[in-house]
Amino acid sequence: MKHYIIPFFLTFQGCPHRCIYCDQQAIAGEPTGEVASVMETFLKYHGSEEYSAEIAFFGGTFSLLPLKRQQELLESVVPYIEKGEVRGIRFSTRPDALDEKRLIWYKERFVTHIELGVQSFQKKFLDLLRRGYTPQTARSAVEMVKKSGIGVGIQLMLGFPGQDREMFFKDIDEIRRLKPEDCRLYPLSVISGTPLEKEYQNGGMNFISLETAVDWVADAVEVIEKEGIGIRRIGLPHSPELEEKIIAGLYHPSFADKVRFELLRRSFDKADIRSGQTLSVHPADLQYTYRIARIKKKQVNVVPDSSLRRSTIIIQQ
Repeated sequence: MKHYIIPFFLTFQGCPHRCIYCDQQAIAGEPTGEVASVMETFLKYHGSEEYSAEIAFFGGTFSLLPLKRQQELLESVVPYIEKGEVRGIRFSTRPDALDEKRLIWYKERFVTHIELGVQSFQKKFLDLLRRGYTPQTARSAVEMVKKSGIGVGIQLMLGFPGQDREMFFKDIDEIRRLKPEDCRLYPLSVISGTPLEKEYQNGGMNFISLETAVDWVADAVEVIEKEGIGIRRIGLPHSPELEEKIIAGLYHPSFADKVRFELLRRSFDKADIRSGQTLSVHPADLQYTYRIARIKKKQVNVVPDSSLRRSTIIIQQ
């Protein structure tokens, strides 16, 4: 059964301040209209499928919206839950914008998952981003959401100026230790018009290359997925507007594809595949596998198997 996250964007709404790197208009576009219109579009294309879905409030800081507005948004989803068209609600927020009492309130109102915009578990990088909380605040928030019985996700950034591989994997180790249900891995990009651009123009900011970033993230994905933690997204969502506004840092419209291709290439090499063999892969890896086989001049048959984890290759006997 396919799972869908139906996004509803609250661009900058509820945010206590604008983070140094952030331009929600460029990343997510304008705020979404009404939940009803979003659901109408979703059901038009997917209503006849057998699926599981959550409505997600992204783009702002949901738990810092006025309580009345939060209640309005949550209640607008209830009719679709009662009809079985969605199973619950997820939203994104800051690690310092939750408490145990509020989590009980959310659970009673069908919130099934909360994504925490942690960005890093290292003070050096939290200070760079001017997030305004400590690494321990982030860790405690993850544990608090887990304890409430609501699913938790972690949004993590990489590619900070001065960050090396060891520093990046300190954050990955925190994900392994905390064991959220899922995570998102975003590269730090310098977007024109943000406070980060001003600092970048002053000089002194050096970023890792795209090739290095792909290598780091491929290694990280291997580690995270072996722990049974889902990867919800790799890289920023592509849009022509965002691409035009990126002036430095890490960005590629197909960053996730590059990471998945690298992971599958590694699996292909480890499997010592010969021409004439039949391979089973996850359906999303089908075209990547054929492409790698062509590059390596191997004539193979490839069949999809949705039970397999991404980047896994099984040689059929």
